[in-house]
Amino acid sequence: MSLILLNALTGSCIFICFKLLEKPLEKMGLIKMSIRLLRVVILSFLIPVVFVLLFRVYDDNVTFSIDYPLPYVFGCFLLIWAVGWGKAFVHSIQIHKRLKYLINTACLCEKRCDKGKGRVAEET
Repeated sequence: MSLILLNALTGSCIFICFKLLEKPLEKMGLIKMSIRLLRVVILSFLIPVVFVLLFRVYDDNVTFSIDYPLPYVFGCFLLIWAVGWGKAFVHSIQIHKRLKYLINTACLCEKRCDKGKGRVAEET
């Protein structure tokens, strides 16, 4: 569990650095650099580079020992996240159904209405 916490902290620190550098890079016109930094942030969450370094430096089996309260805390976070994800998923399905209904029940505009709209636009 401490591995997960360490990876999350590392990725979060790199993300904060990215957010601090994002606006100045956009003002200078370096959008590609900003995208590259964002890719580094994503990789920092996916690839645990810090773990490999700590395993090489600290090989005492104490650094990554099991912390007993952490599984319960992360379990609560997982439950909160799952409830939020479920609500967002149901909401997106409702929006999709509503949009599909609106598309299916929409009536097409006649050609003479389109011509009249064009005339009014030309007059103004």
